[in-house]
Amino acid sequence: MNVRRLSAIPSVLLAIFLIVSGVSAQSNEPACDGDYLESVRELGLTYIAALNAHDLTSWYNVLADDYTAYYAEEGYQPLDKDAALASDQALLTAFPNIDTEIHVSSVSSDCRLVTFRWTSSGTFVGNGNAVSVLGMTMVEVADGQILNEWVTYDVGDLMTQMGLMGTAEETTDAISQEAAQQFADRFDAIFDGPSLDVTDEIFADDFVAHLPLAPELDREGWKAYVASFYAAFSDLTQEVNEVIVAGNQVVLRVTYTGTHDGTLFGIPATGNAIVMNGVGIFTFNEDGLAVENWANLDVVGVLAQIGVFPPV
Repeated sequence: MNVRRLSAIPSVLLAIFLIVSGVSAQSNEPACDGDYLESVRELGLTYIAALNAHDLTSWYNVLADDYTAYYAEEGYQPLDKDAALASDQALLTAFPNIDTEIHVSSVSSDCRLVTFRWTSSGTFVGNGNAVSVLGMTMVEVADGQILNEWVTYDVGDLMTQMGLMGTAEETTDAISQEAAQQFADRFDAIFDGPSLDVTDEIFADDFVAHLPLAPELDREGWKAYVASFYAAFSDLTQEVNEVIVAGNQVVLRVTYTGTHDGTLFGIPATGNAIVMNGVGIFTFNEDGLAVENWANLDVVGVLAQIGVFPPV
């Protein structure tokens, strides 16, 4: 497995920096109000409409020549428009009856970013398993075209529903509830300070993380990811709300709180208080150390709370 260290800003995070800080290419779009705002929203939703229609032509036609996509199932590695189309076509082949429901959509105050939360359901042709996943998509729009796209969801959960990952009943190296709680307590300690070196005690040397808006990270990369949030929220705290044991996996439901008193993704401090909910799945080796982490964090919700998006 190719694990990249976070020795430089990941390409997807760099793209976010450029977008929200206004460094992206300037366009002569009209004012962001009325009919134009609604047209931007509809353009952003073209992808979901194309998936539901099982015809990606309309989506491909609105992509800019230098369009770049970052998909969870591709490890958030940058894809050009042809590679993204191939990935989407593979998705339709695997789930020919896919149906996606939009729960909420929002447009940024400058009409450049559209974000929406969705649930996709379908049947995996490989074995007939029914699946349903919750995710978030954000696109950058300019001059009537899609420039960039980010799609995040729990790939591990999807693979489990597809029958491609072992379930708790099939796992032999089960974690006890006591051990899971001890891990949760030590994991909580990371966010007290923060105390990032605690990760060396509870994460294995070959630890791999799959986090929103980031490439695949190793242990040091995970530390850098967390540290980047403390640069924006110096008083960031974490509370573990629930600990669930499933074989050799532990699921943590967490809540983060803090004050936006630093720069986040190029956005200057606003002084706004934020609350961010998240779910993390940790898989453990025979030594009781975490070897893999899949996490869903409400980053879009945070962007709304600091004023990038209007409240939803």
